[in-house]
Amino acid sequence: MTNSDRFYPRGRAAAVATIRRLLLTLPPKGWRVFIFCPLLPPMPARHSAPALIAYATALLLRAGLDADKAATVAAILVEADLLGHTTHGLALLPAYLAEIEKGAMTKTGEPRVIADWPAAITWDGQRLPGPWLVVRALDLAIARAKINGTCTVVIRRS
Repeated sequence: MTNSDRFYPRGRAAAVATIRRLLLTLPPKGWRVFIFCPLLPPMPARHSAPALIAYATALLLRAGLDADKAATVAAILVEADLLGHTTHGLALLPAYLAEIEKGAMTKTGEPRVIADWPAAITWDGQRLPGPWLVVRALDLAIARAKINGTCTVVIRRS
């Protein structure tokens, strides 16, 4: 059974004809009508997570991002998609690439420490990629929380 057979048991043409018939019987202009459309597009091709990570990493590297930053950002974006958070997944990749191209995102470097206490630290992200900064902050917070019982990391300008 193909995707098209599953979504359109009487055929796509029959589904389109039904919707056209419904559209012709709509109330007069000015009424608000909400139509649930049963037509689903055919399932797009699927790609494996490692292939998507490799592709995103290659694009970020090509844009000039450091290798570790590119790999981390790509992995986080794909993980977001896998968790169902598509607004924070690979859909952000074109915007990230545009920010790098415009010079609005820093390609290399480290966060600058603004304030440092045993259980709290503030970083200036210096416009480095947010996902990479968060992973670094989590690693630091976990290490410090083991010693102090808690740790807060604040990141500005990521």
